[in-house]
Amino acid sequence: MSKLCTICTDIFRGKRTVSHNNIHGSHSHVTNDGFALHDSDSDSNIEGSSSSHRDKVRHFYPHYPSFSEFELSAQGGCHLCKVLLAQLSAKQVEELRDYARIIRIKKPYRAKMWYAIWTSRDSPVDESDDPPLVLQVRVRYVRPDVRRLVRGSPAVDCRTMTTSMSVVLDLVRNIENIDVPLNNTLPESTSSDLCLQLKTQWISSCNSKHTSCRSSRDDNWLPTRLIDVGVDDDDNNNRRLRLCESKSLPEGTRYISLSHCWGLNKILRCLGSTIDQFKQSIPFSNLSKTFQDAINITRRFYADFGVRHIWIDSLCIIQDSHEDWIYEASQMGRVYANAWCNIAATASRDGSGGCFRDRDPLLSQLIKMEASWDGICRGTYYAFDTGSMDRNVSEAPLNTRGWVVQERLLSPRIIHFANDQIYWECLEMDASEAFPGGMPRQVVGRFKDLDPRSAGQKARIDRGLKSDPLLNTYSIWSKIVDQYTRCNLTKASDKMVALSALARQVQAQFGPEIRYVAGMWDKYVASQLFWQVSSGESVQVNRPDEYRAPSWSWMSVDGHVSVPEVDQANQREIVLEIISLHVTTAGPDEFTGPITGGYLTVRGILVRASMTYDKETEGAVLMVNGNEMDWFISWDVEFGPGQERHLYCLPIRKSPYGNSYDGLFLVPVLPAKGIFRRWGYFSAFQLGGGEFERGEKLDEVEYQEFDSVDKYKITII
Repeated sequence: MSKLCTICTDIFRGKRTVSHNNIHGSHSHVTNDGFALHDSDSDSNIEGSSSSHRDKVRHFYPHYPSFSEFELSAQGGCHLCKVLLAQLSAKQVEELRDYARIIRIKKPYRAKMWYAIWTSRDSPVDESDDPPLVLQVRVRYVRPDVRRLVRGSPAVDCRTMTTSMSVVLDLVRNIENIDVPLNNTLPESTSSDLCLQLKTQWISSCNSKHTSCRSSRDDNWLPTRLIDVGVDDDDNNNRRLRLCESKSLPEGTRYISLSHCWGLNKILRCLGSTIDQFKQSIPFSNLSKTFQDAINITRRFYADFGVRHIWIDSLCIIQDSHEDWIYEASQMGRVYANAWCNIAATASRDGSGGCFRDRDPLLSQLIKMEASWDGICRGTYYAFDTGSMDRNVSEAPLNTRGWVVQERLLSPRIIHFANDQIYWECLEMDASEAFPGGMPRQVVGRFKDLDPRSAGQKARIDRGLKSDPLLNTYSIWSKIVDQYTRCNLTKASDKMVALSALARQVQAQFGPEIRYVAGMWDKYVASQLFWQVSSGESVQVNRPDEYRAPSWSWMSVDGHVSVPEVDQANQREIVLEIISLHVTTAGPDEFTGPITGGYLTVRGILVRASMTYDKETEGAVLMVNGNEMDWFISWDVEFGPGQERHLYCLPIRKSPYGNSYDGLFLVPVLPAKGIFRRWGYFSAFQLGGGEFERGEKLDEVEYQEFDSVDKYKITII
């Protein structure tokens, strides 16, 4: 059994109520309201709600009375406390340690903890059942002298000062209920021989069993240049590295690719003045730690599989040659798509971090404990963190880089060197050191589900929509844009090119009749226009002064945006007519950019509007034809106190279920006639029933043409 502290041991003893999760199959929709707390001062477990509510709320029991005691337990070796603590970010831990100092209040607040056990099943849980249970520990800020009632429960210290933090582990009864092989003995470093052997096993298995991983590569294509890692000498550090032109290599040569963060530290680069020297020798000692580790891993692959070449961007592209960079950047997708394997320095922020990590093996091992509950299934349970891959891979430093989205999606197989363990990701399987035979079904969020070559059908079916070859691809593209815009680019000018390889893959799915236009697609373009920026994100949204794309394209803003999916092929809800659409680029094609201009000419409803900032509600007030609108607004540029804006509303889609519209806010480009720029997105309900249809007639200087009924022709740039 795993070592547990007394408080964690007590979780699995006595009478406990198992609550049902109302949102089936999803652990990510746990809400902050609608739960019952139990009085920590009570000798007995008091149900926190009436019997009619018991299956609608979670029953929380006291865990640690303070966060500091919880930390001490983790440091003392409690396996469960260690794993739970590891789920919190460094920022969250700092906030929990000293919340009073952060919010500058006089009376001290402290973090207290409760736990709940719940299941997604609606059926009763008894001794004969074998339920999929979840252990959730919630951390909330409380002030000792504040007590209040929560849903009829006894008075408890539960004044919440911020959004509560939750950590969640899945509980599986009996080892045979975990549907994949597992490894519960991990070494203390990811550089160990055991880890190297595991990488070899993954690749061997993928080579022999995964048809899609093999067939996705073109073994006869090679990048312009590759690095020969040198394998002839015994002394690892003196083996001769050299840059070679791929045209001199034999047909069928295989190569490794590297994904890494450049960071702020200087790394060795190939320049016009050093390329000839690099073709003779690249000094191993001058390489960053990440490059050295990647080369040593490649040398290991040569010993096992005969692969002796690696592609590293800073060493294989002439960095001070604009011509070479433009060409090689356009080939980047092919570099990763045709690599035999990709090495990802996932945990490192720059070249000094390297690939390998020393770690506490307990954080990645399953927690084993014996449950002796009254009323629910007794027996041996195993707890594991279903979000470990998402947190340690998808949210790791490497995968906050915009370039890496296409590197990760297009690489047939990737070995992620993360903080906690090594992960495997290929077209057919995700795995880790803890689960070397594949991730359990409970693990959520498979990144390869965004692969435009295979995953579109699943994206629509997951939303309850019928599969459609064309619309499937639109669904995947909107998800790719969502993921891409969450990431950062060191150079904002790379916005087009860093996504170009994925755009080409999507184009291949669509066929030549659908054109790529500034991050969007010309067919059904009206449905793509009401993208919206996301507020409250870690990536700040703004529209830069330097021109990058037409304002109607999401490429014109920096930060996270959500692009709507095209749900219906008949577009029956669209009330905007697209007359013409044009984008010009200075690059070699429409995918790479840069964009130098573009316009969209449309015919539709256009009404004047005004927006002011209400100090009392601390929000914007939208007025159309003298009526205040019930709205949701997402603006592309900051709007706040003291601001007032005269706008135009351009409805794009009308809901078939009522008087609600989705559309764009526009601002005129004066003194041009009928020329506008996008300012934001709105979703508004007509309180008067006709604010948009019965708008006042516009002046001739405000539009290009009028159909004498209700539609205006304008151009958006």
